[in-house]
Amino acid sequence: MTIKAPYKRTIRPFKVGDYVPPNGLSSYVRTSSYSHDPRPYIRGFLVLQRDIRSLFEFIHPSDNNLGTYSEHIGILLVRTCFEIETNLTAILRENGYSTEKYWKMCDYKKIEQSHRLSDYEVCLPEWVGFQNSVKPFDRWLLGGTLLWYEAYNKFKHDRVANLSKATFRHLIDAWCGLFVLLSAQYFLDEFSVEKEVTGFADLLNPGEFWHGIGGYLKIRFPTNWPEADKYDFLLNGPNFSDPTFSVNFPY
Repeated sequence: MTIKAPYKRTIRPFKVGDYVPPNGLSSYVRTSSYSHDPRPYIRGFLVLQRDIRSLFEFIHPSDNNLGTYSEHIGILLVRTCFEIETNLTAILRENGYSTEKYWKMCDYKKIEQSHRLSDYEVCLPEWVGFQNSVKPFDRWLLGGTLLWYEAYNKFKHDRVANLSKATFRHLIDAWCGLFVLLSAQYFLDEFSVEKEVTGFADLLNPGEFWHGIGGYLKIRFPTNWPEADKYDFLLNGPNFSDPTFSVNFPY
């Protein structure tokens, strides 16, 4: 199998060049057909990250504080999971999945097929302790449920009875999950209005953690993609305006 065009909102390594293709031009995420108006999704994450990092002034990022819970943490958890659901919905919608108006987690889990979310790993800088890396979607690999998402649902429906579910651990996992989702769609591109990006540096070593969107969290992209599932195309000028360049993933 040869994949000669990108799937919408889906980054993958190339057969040659890893996540940066041989000609060094990996900005296919900016082509007109790849995704509709990506900036609001990035902006939502950046605003949220600012507020979560402000929380670190009161709760130190440490193994010892993972069980801490509060109403404020719960509110941040709800906001984070709202953003996650928004991104999951956008991926399915723009890839032409189903005609249902409302989707559930059983629908969202199909994105594991196209993005291999369970293989993404996030590193937390400034963390004190041994739990400074997170694989937010790893339970999907074995067909399990996401504990942080379950906690969000319980807190959302009854914040008084389920206040203890709004833990620092669940918030960190959800935040990293949102970071993974954006990275799996847009690689390292923040779509800054101050500076247009036309490509990415080719000095990125496979298997290492890279600073990603937002400039704080670091991400390790999957390195175990089957050869048949890798991209095999080169970007050129006409692709940027071609509305049919990117294609739907066959969910």
